[in-house]
Amino acid sequence: MTKAGWVVSTEDEEGGKRRKKIYQVQAQGRDELARWVAEPGGIAESSQALLIKLRAEAVMGPLGVHNELLRLIDHHKARLDVYLKIEQRDFSSVPLSVAQRLQHAVLRRGIMLEENWLKWADEVLPLVNPQVQ
Repeated sequence: MTKAGWVVSTEDEEGGKRRKKIYQVQAQGRDELARWVAEPGGIAESSQALLIKLRAEAVMGPLGVHNELLRLIDHHKARLDVYLKIEQRDFSSVPLSVAQRLQHAVLRRGIMLEENWLKWADEVLPLVNPQVQ
């Protein structure tokens, strides 16, 4: 990022034994960050990327991250729907063997992750899109 001219780094003179580098985002860096935030991310790295985009939105102001959040909400809802259908199809009969109960436990973890992610997203959405209240 330094080589691209997006940031400038200086050493903290008051850092003591451990000198810290202080980074300052340049205009080109702000432009690149805004461009990246507005770009849809891949699903595999979406959770970490979304958190970085939210941080950028907090610092730089509205950058359109709500579009990415809405896209990911749709993705997580669809995944949850698939998991719930699998649960209904494969684990609704009783009694289940130990192997089936373990498989069900893995699936339940996936269901809980998706439900939790969606609950979090519902809390965040109004923060990045005031029209959603």
